[in-house]
Amino acid sequence: MSRRAGHPAHSGRSDSPRPADAEVAALRRAIAVVRGRLGRLESGQLPSVLPEVRSLEAELAALIEDVGVRPGRHRSAVPPVRPDRAESGQVDEAATPACTLDPAAIRTPAELITALRQLKAACPDASWRKMAARAGQRVVHSTMYAAMKGTALPKLEVVQAVVIGCGGSEADVVAFTAAWQRVNSASVDSQPGGPNLLAAPIAAL
Repeated sequence: MSRRAGHPAHSGRSDSPRPADAEVAALRRAIAVVRGRLGRLESGQLPSVLPEVRSLEAELAALIEDVGVRPGRHRSAVPPVRPDRAESGQVDEAATPACTLDPAAIRTPAELITALRQLKAACPDASWRKMAARAGQRVVHSTMYAAMKGTALPKLEVVQAVVIGCGGSEADVVAFTAAWQRVNSASVDSQPGGPNLLAAPIAAL
């Protein structure tokens, strides 16, 4: 049977872009728009958008770093956390990383961050996104990245999330929690008006 004129046979191919390609194109346009708007901002307007820009910067930096994280032939991907152990932060013992800096010896924010970076280095296949997922998304991956690239004492929840995300055991979480509490206490005690000083008396009305 011949086909009707004006109705060519459908080849099964479509000239429309694939969903992934369309998403990439839309993202490129969005980035161009953001760059253009940032370029038109006056210096006095920048402070109002700096928090969002810094958050975006950390997000992009973590994403760029994760691009190179791929399991090789001789390395396996980060093993998933079993549901029955996710709440306690436990993982298989084989996944527990080594840290050359003993958490019990940590006394400064720099030493704590160095130890956490060592944990990350011991898990070369663990991207920041995988670490956040493994830690139950208690903190987002960009927050982890920003804390590990900074110099200030991270929040306790970030420290615990990094340890769990790197495959740390429950004992590792306890050890790093104690290290954080020790560093934080030393930081508070060293500040003017620390806990050892009496509060100023309230003036009588």
